[in-house]
Amino acid sequence: MNPILLGPIDLRQKPRVAGVVDDTVVPETLQTLHEQGVDVLELRVDTFGRFEPEYCAEVAKKYALSGMPLLATVRSPAEGGEGGLQPGQRLTLYRALAPYVHAVDVELGSQEILPGVLGLAREHGLLPILSYHNFEQTPDSAELTQIVGQCVAAGAVAKIATMAQSREDALRLAMITLEHCEQGLVTLAMGAPGQFSRVLFPFLGSLLTYGYAARPTAPGQPSAVNLAGAIRSLC
Repeated sequence: MNPILLGPIDLRQKPRVAGVVDDTVVPETLQTLHEQGVDVLELRVDTFGRFEPEYCAEVAKKYALSGMPLLATVRSPAEGGEGGLQPGQRLTLYRALAPYVHAVDVELGSQEILPGVLGLAREHGLLPILSYHNFEQTPDSAELTQIVGQCVAAGAVAKIATMAQSREDALRLAMITLEHCEQGLVTLAMGAPGQFSRVLFPFLGSLLTYGYAARPTAPGQPSAVNLAGAIRSLC
């Protein structure tokens, strides 16, 4: 399979852990994350305390000193984003961050800004990730397959995060991971029944798994350090 690069890291090479950060993480914590096996920092820009483009770019430059590649996400309020940011504000922030990060994640449903964010990814040589979040349920296999297909057709890695109401929901998402891992995707099942997915799915082909640095940003999200320890103990 062809490599999928996020900065210098080939996401296919081994299971990879992303540490989710806001703008409050201190250098000592970043160093700990790096030393404990966290591979990537996901900047959840919508959780920052301020949204001036210059400020957000400065945060990105500061976090780049950690040596870990950066993934910028300005999550839509419709899919769990904070800060009440409007589409135009979000696109402005993606534009400000693009020179300083290695990947961008935007929702498949954010049609107003989707072309602009994908354009920024092409212009700056960034890995594009198109994401789908469902905090209520896990769709059936046909709908999940359709979502993967839409993301791949757009030239992006698909990210699917859904609420597992049962172990069967999580196992259905596991089968989607196995069936489509060659195309490049990220999958995780939120909630207690899907907790195991954050460790198991990377071994089934999911390119990233996510843990928090400061506070959880999704149901059932573990700490990045604990998650990295669990992953590394199995590699």
